[in-house]
Amino acid sequence: MVNMDKKDYPILLTRHLDALMVEWKKVSGEIIDSCRTICPEGSGLADKFISFLEVTGKFIRPNMFLFGYRLGGVEPDEKIIRLAISFELLHTYLLIEDDIIDQSDLRRGISSVHKLAEEYHQKNLLLGDSKHFGVSIAITFGLAICAKACEIWSNAEMAGIALPQSRKIFDRMHYDVSWGQYLDVMIPTQRKIPTKEVIIQIMEEKTSKYTIKNPLQSGAVQGGVSHENILWIAEFGKQLGIAYQIVDDILGVYGKPSVTGKPIDSDIHEGKETLLVWSALESATFFDRKVMIDFYTGNDRSDTAIASIKNIFNKYDVRSKAEGIATEYVNRALEIVHTAPITYSAKQELKIFSKFIIERNK
Repeated sequence: MVNMDKKDYPILLTRHLDALMVEWKKVSGEIIDSCRTICPEGSGLADKFISFLEVTGKFIRPNMFLFGYRLGGVEPDEKIIRLAISFELLHTYLLIEDDIIDQSDLRRGISSVHKLAEEYHQKNLLLGDSKHFGVSIAITFGLAICAKACEIWSNAEMAGIALPQSRKIFDRMHYDVSWGQYLDVMIPTQRKIPTKEVIIQIMEEKTSKYTIKNPLQSGAVQGGVSHENILWIAEFGKQLGIAYQIVDDILGVYGKPSVTGKPIDSDIHEGKETLLVWSALESATFFDRKVMIDFYTGNDRSDTAIASIKNIFNKYDVRSKAEGIATEYVNRALEIVHTAPITYSAKQELKIFSKFIIERNK
């Protein structure tokens, strides 16, 4: 499972880690059992998927849900832990989808799902095209994981556990992040670099809402937190979620592969138009702007072309500028926490977690 030394992470991410890991293993087993049952001939492929599901992240989204729930003055039981896992299931589905869209063969240091399926097809000399098989299987496997998340909420609602309003936030989150992904795919095809405002909009729709804001809101509603508190929670989640994505974009260029689980400069290779790109263009000379525009509106992804972009990034110190913008968003989030009507210990947890978010790239 996830390789986390608890002492290196804030309490917000470790308090329920053991319970979340137990439930994740249980739910993952249910998914794999269905995979084997529906197609016994593909049991070998199901074994490959086990390895993918075992390499988890930090459970940020489930922990956001559980923190929001605890703001209502109640401690989560096994049924609430299972609801929290639904957020990780949705996240896993979105990672599979993201890897297909970005044509990324690595995720968390191992082969992505579509690559695992492609390799399985090739090794077993199956009929048809290996790449098409890999993508097709990844789409269907991802949809099954997403459906499992929805099933958890449906079962909890029928059992009188999940509140309809909490479920509504989960459903809307799924809808919004899908359109955020749509926007992220469409924008690079327009033969122009998006504005800072559009880049921030994509961050909010694709990452901020489903990483911090909505899980926190959904948990708070489930825990019985007042409407007044839900309002500040939403704004806090928005600000910190945007900071989270900015740091992710920094890691996508400057992060160590051993930490990110992806190749170095992966975001440049994929042509992702992030705040680093916007920041470089804002300061660049005419010649450097032309190099960048040609790269991001063209198809040349050679090592030489990528090196040119990386040199431009370094020349205009875009990393420091992006870190500065991320810090601004974290500070806005902390200002909200400062005036929030919650306990001192809850405020400290959010402050420490916010600091952790901004320092992931250090």
